[in-house]
Amino acid sequence: MAAKSLATRVSEAEIRKLEAETAYYEADLAKTAAETRVYETQVVAQERENNAYKNHPLARGEFHLFADVDDDSVHELILQMDTWKQKHPGEPITLYIDSPGGIVMSGHSLCDYLDILKREGHHITTVGIGLIASMGAVIHQMGDTRKMTKRSWLMIHEVQGVAAGSLTEQKDEIKLNDRLQAQALDILAAKSGASKTQIKKRWVRKDWWMDAPEAMKEKFVDEIL
Repeated sequence: MAAKSLATRVSEAEIRKLEAETAYYEADLAKTAAETRVYETQVVAQERENNAYKNHPLARGEFHLFADVDDDSVHELILQMDTWKQKHPGEPITLYIDSPGGIVMSGHSLCDYLDILKREGHHITTVGIGLIASMGAVIHQMGDTRKMTKRSWLMIHEVQGVAAGSLTEQKDEIKLNDRLQAQALDILAAKSGASKTQIKKRWVRKDWWMDAPEAMKEKFVDEIL
């Protein structure tokens, strides 16, 4: 067989070079297409996450106290609100309450934090659902706007404590209970139609229960849902 001419060999080399370059660019395009698909998948996932957050109650400034009032429930709620307010300064907050009450000092720490939020420009709406009792009822009164669902019950009573130890220790605890009760009375009487003296008379040695219409009449609630 006759040897290939120099021109033929050069032409074949150029073809192989072009084929190699074509394969390289096709591989690069395939890589780019794969990266694009990954990016598009990430975008879709992020959009879903954003939509899920937008539909989440916390994104709307809605928080819940559906537990006893104690250090754990109050601290968790304060941390949620504190994290939320960094992204939503001055925006309104709704606090839903279904609670039998609990520890007075824990409740008062939440009341103080709600006061801080008010001073920072947040409008607080409290919504009672089901049972709003004892310290839960005091927290409910912290709302700029206070609401109850129509079948809810609100209950307030004297601060309860169990005096133990020596007579002196019992006297000290009674004094502390009196001071805690005075703080609770200040909150309860601030917006209601009853004075602190009237509230004391109603709750002496008994629980003062109010359904939604009664709470509305006594001005412990602004709106019935």
